[in-house]
Amino acid sequence: GDGYDMRLYCWATIPTESDQTPTGVFDFQDGVTSLAMHGDQLVGAGPMRGIRHWKSLPLNGEPPDALYEGQIGSVSFNRVTHVALDGTYFYALDDQKALHGWPGVPEGNEAPAFTLQLEGPEPYIHSDGTYLTLSTRNSVALYDVSTLETDPTPQLVTGFAHSSHLGQALAADGHLFV
Repeated sequence: GDGYDMRLYCWATIPTESDQTPTGVFDFQDGVTSLAMHGDQLVGAGPMRGIRHWKSLPLNGEPPDALYEGQIGSVSFNRVTHVALDGTYFYALDDQKALHGWPGVPEGNEAPAFTLQLEGPEPYIHSDGTYLTLSTRNSVALYDVSTLETDPTPQLVTGFAHSSHLGQALAADGHLFV
């Protein structure tokens, strides 16, 4: 996803050399702020035009199957800043720092399964299906995905400092990468 050129570039196979031409290009129209993929599904958020959802990978630059502008399910928003997707939930973080989670990408007016109102700096989000990570430049909150609807209590990892850039973290296979 290219926020500057406002395009999603797709390669049917991993490029083996520099400047390899993509097999498909999709014009995102307003930039790409966040992308998430699980299986063959892809979701992307742009700063002004909302969320795009592909039910299968757009290897040839196909348009999304759904576009959500200003609302997804029963939730209205000005701007979605980050998205994540795993085998359990689709997550969308809005510009009011409300993190909404649905069981899959909603196709109708479904209410989210949970909403967390976050404090502090806007985090980067990622989920591997076991842990949802919310990371900022000086901390990481790890949520057990299985408890998000009942007891969303994070485990906090602190004690390190990043530059002024947003710190990114992800959990995968029982490991944490910051």
